[in-house]
Amino acid sequence: MYSLITYYPLEPKSKEAHTLCSRQRELAIAQRSQQKLYFDHQDMDYYFAWILGRHIYDGSKAKECFNVASRIIDGDAESWQQEWLKLAQEIEKLGSQALNRGDLINGRKLYLRACTYYRAPLFIMNPPNSAFSTNWKNMKFCFQTAASLFEPPIESIQVPFHDKHLPGYFWKVGARKQKRPTLIVIGGLETFAEDCYFMTGLTDTKRGYNVMTVDLPGQGVNPERGMFLGARMGNSVKTVVDYALTRPEVGF
Repeated sequence: MYSLITYYPLEPKSKEAHTLCSRQRELAIAQRSQQKLYFDHQDMDYYFAWILGRHIYDGSKAKECFNVASRIIDGDAESWQQEWLKLAQEIEKLGSQALNRGDLINGRKLYLRACTYYRAPLFIMNPPNSAFSTNWKNMKFCFQTAASLFEPPIESIQVPFHDKHLPGYFWKVGARKQKRPTLIVIGGLETFAEDCYFMTGLTDTKRGYNVMTVDLPGQGVNPERGMFLGARMGNSVKTVVDYALTRPEVGF
């Protein structure tokens, strides 16, 4: 997640080992499009595509993204981080101005985009970097600001987990506490709970489903809080399901 460079083992000497190594390389990029969007660097281009994809749920704008891309040095992590940060700050300022003049809809959209643009540097930034925490906090602030502007608002939640908690979000079909089937969205190892909104948006609530997403151990900034990916992830998933069943909006 945090490294822009993909490392492979040294070239194997035996034919069998060479075949296995080649297969591993194929699997490593199996989930990635082979069509170049902008950057020659494959990882950077993959992250760029990921950012562009969030436009479906107001999480980015193509023109803004390509303008940023034109200023980034291909394959240079520092350049990537700096240019996305500049855009994030610009869009957050516009969002604040929109809210100040009472334009809640555009304000919400601007804060969703700012969330994405603060998220972008984190792809290639190590957690010990002081800027990592700052960008993460800004990303979270922008998403939660946007979340408060939905109707009904997207709720920040904390799922009790041992002596700590798992952060996440819950968005429901309507203002009433009517029982509804509920979709629990769990991202991959490299995701934050905020990312999961951009996987579904309001598509599911429009079909009558509540949606809940949570950072499991190993996801988001949970590793920095002492919660790591383990062999019995079913236990943490059970905790999330048990929490969902305590909510008055969840049922059939």
